[in-house]
Amino acid sequence: MTGVENNENKVKNKGSSFSITARITIWYAIFLVLISASLMGVLFHMYNERGRMTAETKLIKVVEEVSGLISDDGDEFIFDDKIQYYFKEAYISVYKRDGEMIVGRLPRKINAFPPLNTESVQNTTDSTDTEWYVYDANLRVEGKDLYIRGMMSSVGDIGASSFEVMMFAVLLPIIVLLAALGGYLITRQAFAPVREIITTTDEISKDGDLSRRIPLGKSRDEIYELSSSFNGMFDRIEDMVNREKQFTSDVSHELRTPISIIRAQSEFAMEDKEYAEEAAGIINRESQRMGRLISNLLTIARSDSGRMTPEITHVDVSELLEEIVEARTPAAGKGGTRIELDIEPGIEMDTDEIMLARMVANLIDNAIKYGKPADGSEGIIKVSVRRDGDLMVCRVSDNGKGIKEEDRERIWERFYQADAARTEGNSSGLGLSIIMAFAKVLGAEARLLEKEESELGGASFELRIPLKYEEI
Repeated sequence: MTGVENNENKVKNKGSSFSITARITIWYAIFLVLISASLMGVLFHMYNERGRMTAETKLIKVVEEVSGLISDDGDEFIFDDKIQYYFKEAYISVYKRDGEMIVGRLPRKINAFPPLNTESVQNTTDSTDTEWYVYDANLRVEGKDLYIRGMMSSVGDIGASSFEVMMFAVLLPIIVLLAALGGYLITRQAFAPVREIITTTDEISKDGDLSRRIPLGKSRDEIYELSSSFNGMFDRIEDMVNREKQFTSDVSHELRTPISIIRAQSEFAMEDKEYAEEAAGIINRESQRMGRLISNLLTIARSDSGRMTPEITHVDVSELLEEIVEARTPAAGKGGTRIELDIEPGIEMDTDEIMLARMVANLIDNAIKYGKPADGSEGIIKVSVRRDGDLMVCRVSDNGKGIKEEDRERIWERFYQADAARTEGNSSGLGLSIIMAFAKVLGAEARLLEKEESELGGASFELRIPLKYEEI
């Protein structure tokens, strides 16, 4: 097992063994149990209070009813059969003023009875810890003070409230289980796209198929955005890998030709001493071509890695571009091309002089190579420079056949050449890629104008560069 795998296993072992769905469900169930238990406690408290108040009210009414019967009968109440001493679940007893019981009935399990007290309902318990309510009422019968005591058990009045509490206690576990199950199913369904993301990324990691994509759900939620973001990342990675493959293939192709020529010419020179001087010239030319190619590749590599830093100086652009055009006029003349200038004088800016010069030079070189009319007539290249607000705008136009519509987007690609004869001449197809790399560093814009915008009817490129460089 490799060190990377060991590290991954350690990370996994440190984490929770429960899935997010399980953890959410457990938390959801615990929360429901706590809420339900709190509600149950409140309900039981309310039931007890309601039961107590109901029992006390009922006991008071029973005592008052019996008091009325005794008052009606006078001293004969002791012998009156219509007075019941266990009446409506209440035990009734009659006492003298000194606390001596005259008649009545007492609960058997109560060993200690509270003293007579007419001010409030009293409480006591029996041997089974059942609570009893005790209510005393004062009654004057034929000049004598008597006390009527009623006693009622707290469980003596089991009604609809008790049934509701019992039903809630029975249904509570079922409700919690159903709610937890529902929460689990909903959470599992919500995280299904996440499992799809994990599965797809694992498969891509295993088989290296970067063309695979994560299916997007119908609901445009955060998971949808995450999946879309992953797919966008895969698009960029696939594009980078494909470009890297193409870049490697193109570099190999471009280097193969000069290397083959150098090898062949060196072999010929060793076999034929008289041919050595000519072979040396060819080898020198091809080595220079390889040097330019490698230099361009290093420039692009620095741009890709973000290590390309401009050296900003104050530049007289008008003077610089005149020198560039002057240096390329002889080469253009040999090919039957004339260069026209339209440069606004006195344009100065803070920029990288070398990058600016190479961008303009590459555009002029491209125009010299590919900008001649198809009928063989004289080629014309126009280089114009002007200010536009806080920008310097440089255009390089030709009167050639222009660039085909299907090639317009691809001309900025590395090694791409619209001309089918890829290996002819000294072109490697990196000129426009280098322009784009420099433009990115300088905060500039490089673009191919539409055909109707071209001054001479052929290809027309435009550079728009800030007069004042601002670090990106």
